[in-house]
Amino acid sequence: MSDDPLRIASKSLEKAAKPQVIGDSGRRISHKRLSQGPAAGVDGIAVENGRFAATLLPTRGMGLLNAQASHARFGFGWKSPSGSMPVHPSVVNLAARSGLGWLDGFTELLTRCGLSWMGPPGNDPGGNPAENPLTLHGRIANSIADDWAVRQAGHRLTATGTVSERTLFGSNLTLHARYEAEVGSPELHLTDTVTNAGDTPAEMMLLYHINQTPLGSRVIVPCEEVIPRDARAAAGGEDWEGPQNWATLGPPTPGFAEQAYFIKPRPDADGRGRMLMPADDDSAALEVRFDVDTLPWCVLWKQLGGKRDGYVVGMEPATCLPNHRTFERTQGRVIVLQPDEMRVMGLTLRFLTEPGEVRAAVEEAEALAAEPPTVHPNPLPEFCASVA
Repeated sequence: MSDDPLRIASKSLEKAAKPQVIGDSGRRISHKRLSQGPAAGVDGIAVENGRFAATLLPTRGMGLLNAQASHARFGFGWKSPSGSMPVHPSVVNLAARSGLGWLDGFTELLTRCGLSWMGPPGNDPGGNPAENPLTLHGRIANSIADDWAVRQAGHRLTATGTVSERTLFGSNLTLHARYEAEVGSPELHLTDTVTNAGDTPAEMMLLYHINQTPLGSRVIVPCEEVIPRDARAAAGGEDWEGPQNWATLGPPTPGFAEQAYFIKPRPDADGRGRMLMPADDDSAALEVRFDVDTLPWCVLWKQLGGKRDGYVVGMEPATCLPNHRTFERTQGRVIVLQPDEMRVMGLTLRFLTEPGEVRAAVEEAEALAAEPPTVHPNPLPEFCASVA
């Protein structure tokens, strides 16, 4: 078995319709260009390490479409009203419906929101006029990677891609994404490096929208503080008082109005926050671990509508809160990168499908969460634009 790198460039996709096996023990890399419907032209990279197969999307900002457990026949991700296939950015009009067009392409297990802004749409009087009006969650998820590659060395599989967000008179930011997986491990590691490639300072906001159909009745988030985003989150459901059950998940409920909670994570001994969604019977769990030095906030987003309307929960580490950039700037949470300055973010997705692994993850998370957080009954004006 050779350890020479296997590089897959986008220009070679047309010649490589069949999977290319790059090792034994279930190690496989395949790639495909989709050809029908809104997905036409989307490049997909499937990386299998013997425990899971993850599908990466260079055409959609190096996002992650889904993951499939290799032996448990269990899939991680969700069913978006946009469909089960990724949507090509060329058919997504970000400016549609007063800046909400981003939702038309929202299908992934992991979607980045940013880079110059994220949060709700609207004009930003204090920002760069070339970027107005801001659209929902920015442009990076609908940007196409300039180059991408997959390589294998020993027992490590690595996928990389570079995505640029640049325009004349606007920002010039570059995202270099690096995914890594060890053969036989349930973990997928992601390291993102954002660089200001321009000659003037540039603002940066980044949120990882990690989306999963509820696996059980709760999410475990060791944290210090929980703040309801708005009155809807504060009110909660009909049979319980909102913030007190912020981590509780319910069944599909047609007509459910979304709820979001802003969370200050409590790091573990390694300086990492975590968000864990386990199945009640320990059959599976999705866990997100992230570096709190560069991702000091996380959001729990609950969209518990009907199954066909997008029944999903978002676990979302972030550099700041998903308010409009104007508000986040006034609160000092928007990062300003100087020319050539870089910011590195790291997180890990754990696709757990063995009961012993799930129980161990639950025990660790519950131990970190043993000291209850401060749960605010109402939105706070320094964190929530809805009441500022």
